[in-house]
Amino acid sequence: MKICLRENYRLKVCIKLYHIYYRSLVAASLFSTYYLYTKIYVVQEVVRKAIINIISGTIINSKATLLKRRSWR
Repeated sequence: MKICLRENYRLKVCIKLYHIYYRSLVAASLFSTYYLYTKIYVVQEVVRKAIINIISGTIINSKATLLKRRSWR
C-alpha cells in the first residue's frame, strides 16, 4: 500500500510537472508566434512604405522629367 501511494505520489508529481512544462511550452510558443507575427508585420509595414515611397518617387521624377522636357521645347 505504501509503495502504491508512493508510486501514485510520484505519478502525481510527474503529471503536475508535465502540466507546468506543457503550459510553459504553450505560453512560449504563443509568445514566440506573437513576437514573430509582430516582427513580420513591422517588416511588412516598412517594406510597404518603402515600396510606396519608391513608386511615388519614380512617378514624381517621371512627371518632373516630362515637365522639364516640355519646358525645354
